[in-house]
Amino acid sequence: MNENLSGTDITAANKNQPSGDNSGAQALADVIATNTYTIDSGGQTVTLKNYLQSLVGQIGVNAQSANQFTSNTQTMLDAAQNRRSSISGVSLDEELTNMIQFQHSYGAAAKVVTTLDTLLDTLINRMGG
Repeated sequence: MNENLSGTDITAANKNQPSGDNSGAQALADVIATNTYTIDSGGQTVTLKNYLQSLVGQIGVNAQSANQFTSNTQTMLDAAQNRRSSISGVSLDEELTNMIQFQHSYGAAAKVVTTLDTLLDTLINRMGG
């Protein structure tokens, strides 16, 4: 860095213009908006401003596409997990139905045993006496 530079040496003004004139800075900014360049191998010439706008737009489209892809993938994953759960999972309604059925079967078996007990009691006590 040159220590001999002063504030008047650093200016955005063109030569022979007053110090507050920003015509040099404006000319530099216009390079982005007016000069054309061949950016891609397609041979098409564009300004830097248009190219940057196009690039930012393309980045936005790619980001939206990636978000949509993520959403679709998550939906497919959820559907696959739900399908797997429906096949291999336990149905609480089915288990409750089976439990009630087994409870009734147990109750019926208990009545049979009680009936046999009563029958044997009757046969043994009345036949023996």
